[in-house]
Amino acid sequence: MSSGKAVSEKKELTSAQKEQMSQIDKLDSVKPKENVADESDGLRKTKPTKVSKAQLRELSEKKEVVSGTITGVNRGGLNVKVLGHDAFCPLSQFDTQKLKLEDLNSYLKQVYDFVILKIESKGTNIILSRIPLVAGDVEDRVVEIEKIAKAGGTVRGVVSGILMDKSKKEETGAFVDLGGVEGLAHISELSWTRAAKVGDVVKVGEEYTFKVISVERKEPLTATKVKLSLKQVGEDPWEKIEARLKVGSMVKGVVTRTGNNGAFICLEEGIEALIRTEDLSWEKFKKISDVVKKGQEVSAKIVNINIEKHQVDCSLKDEKSDPWINITSKYKDGSSVKGVVADEKEYGYFIDLEPGITGLLNKARISGEKGKKDKLWKKGEEVEVTVQYIDTEERKIVLSFGEIELAPVQISEQPRKKKEKTAESSSKSTATSYHTAKSGGEDISEFANLLKNALKK
Repeated sequence: MSSGKAVSEKKELTSAQKEQMSQIDKLDSVKPKENVADESDGLRKTKPTKVSKAQLRELSEKKEVVSGTITGVNRGGLNVKVLGHDAFCPLSQFDTQKLKLEDLNSYLKQVYDFVILKIESKGTNIILSRIPLVAGDVEDRVVEIEKIAKAGGTVRGVVSGILMDKSKKEETGAFVDLGGVEGLAHISELSWTRAAKVGDVVKVGEEYTFKVISVERKEPLTATKVKLSLKQVGEDPWEKIEARLKVGSMVKGVVTRTGNNGAFICLEEGIEALIRTEDLSWEKFKKISDVVKKGQEVSAKIVNINIEKHQVDCSLKDEKSDPWINITSKYKDGSSVKGVVADEKEYGYFIDLEPGITGLLNKARISGEKGKKDKLWKKGEEVEVTVQYIDTEERKIVLSFGEIELAPVQISEQPRKKKEKTAESSSKSTATSYHTAKSGGEDISEFANLLKNALKK
């Protein structure tokens, strides 16, 4: 903020300052008088020279500079004693930067230079401004910042406030005082790692170094938009990431947050990876917190790296603990097995045979008419079923209950094209039929369609 005590009571404005003066909008003529300090408290050691109202009007018409002492503050602005008269300077006319109400008391008893904007109510309402005196400084600062932006350089600035999205009640950025000009650093530009709050990265009142991304001039110059970045001051952690992280390698990370699509873990400063819901565990779970919790360190396997999108996908499913390995040696077609009812759908029951292995018992494969219409088992009940067939490629098991006439269907009778799996989609294909049906509501999914075709044959 440009400020300074007056060295004389009259100064001539430059042509540029007079032009700025002519552009100032009309102001509210109300002059509050709250929290006014009287002269008996030692505000002025010597009584200032008092000029007549006619002389005051002459100074206003000539746009000459006058000195004034701050005598009081209020929400609307500052009360000023100028040449023996009580005057008022609105907050919007005191500085090019927005003033904080809690800081106004620091201006008490200070002497500043002003110009008289207008005199109303027969000389009893005097409105002052400092904007014409500091406008030249703003122009110089904007030019300087434009040069810095063109060169891809940095600038020092003090965080002056936090930008809020009131509709979402979220912090979306930080305002930065660059000295006469205000910049904005969006929350996504504060850190390479996702920040939930601005305060997690920067503190109001603290000074930081920012990279100037762009400058968009506005009128008045104090409204110029300056976009800043804090994270781009340092090295981009995504550069040469392929030399540090490789698909298929095991890494350790700390869970930073969870969402509907999975859990995020921090692999290194500025690098977060996503463990999708279907890649958290071979076993079924209701909530992500049943598997991992914020702050927990986990070991995961990298299944995909997308440098362009700044994305890393990981999986907690260890291939060695895959329950589907050698599944056909444990469960053979036509064998009887015991399982627990995990869920019931309109078309049948999902039976847990062991952790990570769930089969489908379609109502069409339950002997007797009662089983096709009535509810035979409740969730959690144990039931003995027969393995009809196993699809190891699609990781699906078809079950039956009781004596049925339908012969077991062999996988060879259901030819399918093999889909080429990319590294990015390989982790998604490991989801069990139970998760597929659960997320799809009443949709029977590809598995149920396969079963329907088998029943027709």
